[in-house]
Amino acid sequence: MNMFKKTALCAAILVGIVGCTDEDYKGPQNTKTENTTPTHGGDIVINVNEVQYDDDNNPSFNGSPHFFLMGTPTGEATGDGMAIDADGDFLSVKNVTYKVTDSSDPDFDETNNFGLELADGNTMLVVSLEKLRLQLDSGQTRTIEYNYEITDGVESLPRKLTVTVTGEDFEPVAEEDINVTYSKASTAESIDLLEGIADFDGELLNVKAGSLQQVSTNDFELPVTLEGNTLKVDVASIKDQIPNEQYVAFNYTYVVMDHNHEVSRDLTIGLLGVEPQPGEPFFANYFLEENLTENSNATTVDLTVDVFDDDGEVSVKDVKFNGGAEMPKGIMLDGNMVTIVPATYSSDLQVGDEEEIVIDFKIEDESGNEAQGRRTLTVKIKGENNNLLVANGFNADFEDVAKVGDVAPNGNTNGFTFPWPHNDQNGCPVNRIQGESARTGDFGFRMEGNYCANVIDGTKFIKNLATDDKYLVSYWLRSEEIEAGGNGNPYVVVYGNYWTGSRFTDETLNVWNEVTSTVDGSSDAFTPYVGQALAFNMGKYAGNGKHDLDDFTLIRYSAFTHSSLDLLVNDYGTFENSEAIDNDAGSAEIADGKLKVNTTGAASGVTLTMPLEAGMVKANQYYVVTFDIENTTSDDDSTYTVKLTNGTESIIWSGAVPDGSAELIINEEIARTANVDWSAESMSLELTLSNADTEYNLDNVRVYAVPKM
Repeated sequence: MNMFKKTALCAAILVGIVGCTDEDYKGPQNTKTENTTPTHGGDIVINVNEVQYDDDNNPSFNGSPHFFLMGTPTGEATGDGMAIDADGDFLSVKNVTYKVTDSSDPDFDETNNFGLELADGNTMLVVSLEKLRLQLDSGQTRTIEYNYEITDGVESLPRKLTVTVTGEDFEPVAEEDINVTYSKASTAESIDLLEGIADFDGELLNVKAGSLQQVSTNDFELPVTLEGNTLKVDVASIKDQIPNEQYVAFNYTYVVMDHNHEVSRDLTIGLLGVEPQPGEPFFANYFLEENLTENSNATTVDLTVDVFDDDGEVSVKDVKFNGGAEMPKGIMLDGNMVTIVPATYSSDLQVGDEEEIVIDFKIEDESGNEAQGRRTLTVKIKGENNNLLVANGFNADFEDVAKVGDVAPNGNTNGFTFPWPHNDQNGCPVNRIQGESARTGDFGFRMEGNYCANVIDGTKFIKNLATDDKYLVSYWLRSEEIEAGGNGNPYVVVYGNYWTGSRFTDETLNVWNEVTSTVDGSSDAFTPYVGQALAFNMGKYAGNGKHDLDDFTLIRYSAFTHSSLDLLVNDYGTFENSEAIDNDAGSAEIADGKLKVNTTGAASGVTLTMPLEAGMVKANQYYVVTFDIENTTSDDDSTYTVKLTNGTESIIWSGAVPDGSAELIINEEIARTANVDWSAESMSLELTLSNADTEYNLDNVRVYAVPKM
């Protein structure tokens, strides 16, 4: 209350002026003689759902919505209808009373911690979703009605705040059914029937008494006992009934319940008729699994993993693939190691489809002793969008109509998060999905200002960087205005370190450009982040500009660059098969497993032509061309031109590389001379080396196709 200016000021001045009396000092002539009562825009009425949903419709109990007793009629801190005092006096809340009504419990005890609490001197109501989630079910409500007065210290005005929280309940969800396998060597085993099952509300889960039912018909009984939520399995007592080297499955169902829901779950207990024998290899796990996506890197599995033997080395024999001898595509067997190249199936699989390959085999030691039974490796390759941003649920092409409009921390986020620069809205006045910014489709992203930060976090970008991962990161940019001085284009960071970002250097206005970068888990820049999630920041820093952005892409291109996926016919570019070399000038001959090229006398350099597999070059893909090169004449970089050509039109790329391994990533959409259905054409690789009077060693020339979707 602003009492100082009404009373204490005069007293202080009178005391401080020698010889002054009340009559001598009368104060300002406009001193108020009346106090004005505070005003507000009406009672506050609020409805809250106990579950909050993000832009991707994922539920969460995180956060604590809060509302202001002296705020607007919708509980906002400021705005039309907030409490004000015409005198400018300080306002406070007093004489607070409340009443709680709970639809689930008419006798609800108001002394309970009911998830709605006043804070900040009784001026703010905080709703704790975490506390409420255990108390309300779907359709149930809890209403709290606060009656109070807003006062300036002299005059008061009554007000009421009513908050109704509506509950939402979730049933338990299981990741998958339970499948366990025991051998004859097992004795008494225990199975947690709640393993892998969760309740989003955090409610207590139990296995329903009497719900365990055997649904398989078997030749003998398996002794099982349910103790609470644990199933006890007595294998030892029936091990002699398990047929040798056979697999017997006992199938059950049971019910898991929270206080409000019941869900059925399946259980399979497998019994394998094997046990350790002197001199024989032994392993407990007969069923290996490898679950991959079409854009997983090539994966190598040791088929003898966790095999124990007293006689030394073990090996696999009598290997079968899906029951036969023919090895499926994308599978390579080398001794005990099998390599799986999931990208082999990329053109076969739609999103959500699955390819399954079952490899079964015997294991023996070097003395010829065989392990009992056959071991199995089941490989599952799932179809997935090769733009991992899309696969991870990010609106990368900005075509989700529900997310059109302003993009901001408190509202439509489009899946971005917003660190410190974006907190200054004056620095990022425009951050919006709109039609005018589209390069393809109907919508694109507009960003204006000099301090913006739109972060795609690791859950939607790179979830876990591996040493053998190589990613292509790209976006399309069109700048309308750029502040001079080199800081105008967006500042883009792949975390790590915020200060290791980069900008597109071409400041030409009103032209769409693809901006690309790579992430290589084996490089010095990214080795420190192996095993971590990485984020992506589309930002503005220290330079004003107006920009349109579209078609963000993240592709793990290392998945598509295994040597088995080379588009050159018969590994032509390895020069190990006495290939007939096609060169248009100079000289080119194979020696010591390399191609030795000499451009002496070749005015335009030497062009080498190599055949590509029929139908494998297609439109709207990336192409990765790799080769090892050594300039043996000088220390100069080697100038090259690469063409994937039908003889008339081409996908073409030029540059210069130092000695070593070159890796070129080419976007067909940008590099093509015409829009051609390349898959219907007879295609070749033309590699031109154009340094004058230079000798080269060339090896390991390969071409790979990398799909965009």
